[in-house]
Amino acid sequence: MSHPDQPPGTARPPISVVIPAHNAAATIARALESVRAQAYAPLEVIVVDDASTDGTADAVRARSDRAVRLIVHETNRGPAAARNTGIFAAEGDWIAFLDADDEWRPGKLDRQVAALGAQPGAVFAVCDGSFVRPDGSVSRHVYTGTPPVAGPEAWRTLLAYSFTASSCVVADRRVLVELGGFDPDLRVGEDQDMWIRLAMRGSVAVVMDRLIVVHESPLSHMPRHALAESAQLIAMVERHVEARRRDLGRRDARAILGARCTEIGRNAYAAGATGTGARLLLKAIRYGHRRPGNALFLVHASPPGRWLKRALRALRRPLPG
Repeated sequence: MSHPDQPPGTARPPISVVIPAHNAAATIARALESVRAQAYAPLEVIVVDDASTDGTADAVRARSDRAVRLIVHETNRGPAAARNTGIFAAEGDWIAFLDADDEWRPGKLDRQVAALGAQPGAVFAVCDGSFVRPDGSVSRHVYTGTPPVAGPEAWRTLLAYSFTASSCVVADRRVLVELGGFDPDLRVGEDQDMWIRLAMRGSVAVVMDRLIVVHESPLSHMPRHALAESAQLIAMVERHVEARRRDLGRRDARAILGARCTEIGRNAYAAGATGTGARLLLKAIRYGHRRPGNALFLVHASPPGRWLKRALRALRRPLPG
């Protein structure tokens, strides 16, 4: 895991923490406290305030110390650009990402650094975590339904589905810079795009422990951009599949695209975009992915299907008198 310019025998590489923040005054202190709770002390913490209007910068200044650097964008540029600002300002060999409304569990950095050292050619490490509702209950875990894959071929799995979240990742800064950082033109899926590109450059190290907490909120970036996911995320995956089609082969390419169409199609339905969801699920069926399951989903989720289910429930109700 050592870099060429890292002193021989250095076992604990310097890590910079990058926290993009937009209107995060209510949560940034919690995120910073979770970094301070790490036994593995990072070299620096960089908070990039992406033109917040709620006093986020003041909240950082009120709780920061000399290890925290605050960079403020004058205009809102999105999470990809905010992370890039942090990456290119960082001095550490490795970047640990943390979203401003999330938090780390104690021991996260220690376990991930150990995993990076144990995985030859590792360019980034991931871990499991929990998604927590506003009432404190756990809705799911990062690895739920998306088992992680370690090693140099993990990019194939990341094309089919994402098995990580931004706050789970510790990545090689050198490679991040060589790749030009996150794609600022992607308003959604910019993180998945980066993990795919990173995985194509080296191995992925996997930690099975649940070391982050993602706090769900209807005002967070992803729910607000759920409908855009269907267009931008599919297009991003299709570009990567086309670029590596020779390595993948026709069968694997169709399986990857089918899996993505199924996932994003069902998400579109959940977000209320039934027309987009139906088109993507029909596309998944043509790719041969979960044909019976997707066909049944379309029947049950379509307006006629929902009407039929309501009618059947009404028939089962006892008649008055």
